[in-house]
Amino acid sequence: MDSGAPGIAVAITSRKGLIWQSNFGFANRDARTPVTPETEFGIGSIGKSFTAVSILQLRDEGKLDPRGPVSRYLPCSG
Repeated sequence: MDSGAPGIAVAITSRKGLIWQSNFGFANRDARTPVTPETEFGIGSIGKSFTAVSILQLRDEGKLDPRGPVSRYLPCSG
């Protein structure tokens, strides 16, 4: 049965490396091309989460004040 869900690649890692990986479904359903470890996926909206975490880490390290002016960190032209 085809659920209509896209394919997915799953990996579980530790600080020492890969623990487990598997691929499910199709990278291209029409062509029935399976997902492989080499399949590239678009990053989508998760980039916002990575950016937020990075900003908070920089804040915790005292390298960024998120309430400070942007001009402190980026050059202003004009």
